[in-house]
Amino acid sequence: MWLLESVPASLAALAGGLGSALLSFHFAARVFSRTELAPPQVIVAAFYRAEAFKLLAAALMFGLMAKFFVDVFIPFLSTFAATLLVFFAALLWVTSDSSEQDASEL
Repeated sequence: MWLLESVPASLAALAGGLGSALLSFHFAARVFSRTELAPPQVIVAAFYRAEAFKLLAAALMFGLMAKFFVDVFIPFLSTFAATLLVFFAALLWVTSDSSEQDASEL
């Protein structure tokens, strides 16, 4: 959609989507790098540290975009927000385990 506006707007939109995805992937890598045998305190600490990093990095990214790339801030913001909506919709996605499905077929 932003490519119809201009190439810089489309690049800013791409940066917004990639920025959101990379922050989420970094968060997941930090949290899921802990083994399930780790104490709960270690897992919760990893979760909070990863989320704090994600929030600070996003704030820095938004600040830099607002200061230096003000003319393409809306494409950046809109794509970043769209990825968050997609991530939220993915959280609502219900899956079933194959063992549950096999038991219900009997």
